[in-house]
Amino acid sequence: MAIKLGLLDTSDVVEAVNDRSIDVKVVLTGRCAPSELLAVADYITEMKALRHPYEKGTLSREGVDR
Repeated sequence: MAIKLGLLDTSDVVEAVNDRSIDVKVVLTGRCAPSELLAVADYITEMKALRHPYEKGTLSREGVDR
């Protein structure tokens, strides 16, 4: 989301991922990853909520959602 919001430049993030030491692992999270970033990823996981308490009106809970 930081890239989508313009807070980070895609090419800077891709460069940082590509230029890291081989023993450094990078985990990036968020939605709307640009294709350039997906192209250099070893793993890509898409999570989808099938059921969530929020749908029944439960707001975020201390220690669970925040």
